[in-house]
Amino acid sequence: MSISKQLEQQLATAGAGPVSLAAQEGDSSVLCELVAVESLGVSLRLLELKSRQLEGKPAEQLRDVAGKLAKKVSYLLEAIAPVEIDDESCTIQMRSMPPHRAENATSYYEVLVTAGAISLRRYSKTRRTTRQVEAFDLTRQVLLRLVDDFATAAAEA
Repeated sequence: MSISKQLEQQLATAGAGPVSLAAQEGDSSVLCELVAVESLGVSLRLLELKSRQLEGKPAEQLRDVAGKLAKKVSYLLEAIAPVEIDDESCTIQMRSMPPHRAENATSYYEVLVTAGAISLRRYSKTRRTTRQVEAFDLTRQVLLRLVDDFATAAAEA
């Protein structure tokens, strides 16, 4: 059974949250940290896909993974694009382009593509505070689509 199907089944019995959901298929595992679970959607703090297929990959291949994700994941509130590439640690940092700005706060998605995992968080910061992880809302359908897109990107690395 695919990772997204496993998560779909777990969501059906998850209750209101907070809850962490985990699933595994082959060389990949996924972790979803949910703040709330409702009938149509979830409030998410972290989505992380770990994959052996990404382990040991050079930065050049991870750049390709990030590029494919930037094109494929076009359904979030903001588009994501690579902003920093660290060849030494083999980490590609992607963020919302442009970030969401409202009065004194800036919010943005951050996707990290590393030699072993792809993760998604949302951050918020003001002029007076450092950035903090912020829960964000997704429909169940979008969450499962993200999981599938992350898994496909890892498999094609």
